[in-house]
Amino acid sequence: MLWIGDDRRKETLSAFYTELGEEGRAELESIAMDMWGPYIASSREHVPDADHRIVFDKFPIAQHLGRAVDEVRRAESSLPRVIIV
Repeated sequence: MLWIGDDRRKETLSAFYTELGEEGRAELESIAMDMWGPYIASSREHVPDADHRIVFDKFPIAQHLGRAVDEVRRAESSLPRVIIV
């Protein structure tokens, strides 16, 4: 872990990238984060080839997957049942 910000704003992460400098940003191998749009935007703005360096935290991904499965389950359980004998 290299850095943790005090608040959840694009400007906070951008300030870190600026402080790190162009050479430091180019040396980043991976950037771990949740799937929050402003973090992604800041990384894309400041880090070369950011889309290949961003690693999303697995917990929000699992949460999104759980919600999607639950939505499908609810939709399927509300469909009329046909029984063929």
